[in-house]
Amino acid sequence: AISTIPENFFNQMGGVLVPQFNAAIESVASTRHLPLIDYHLAMAPLANSGFNSCDFTSTGLAYGYNVRNLLTLEMLDRLRKL
Repeated sequence: AISTIPENFFNQMGGVLVPQFNAAIESVASTRHLPLIDYHLAMAPLANSGFNSCDFTSTGLAYGYNVRNLLTLEMLDRLRKL
């Protein structure tokens, strides 16, 4: 599985490059029939766009790295069952 990338608030070019990179990632996933985790979409509605990590409480699941890890584990579980 591959995943899109979240917004980059730490780089002025992030607003321009992130959508371009995500379009390329989505194209590769589609062309090669790879599972895609839309990390960008999952992080967008979270507080601070999900930037907080290593907090695995229910509160911590409001942050992106924790959501990314959960999405990845769920995808791996689905693939394991095939």
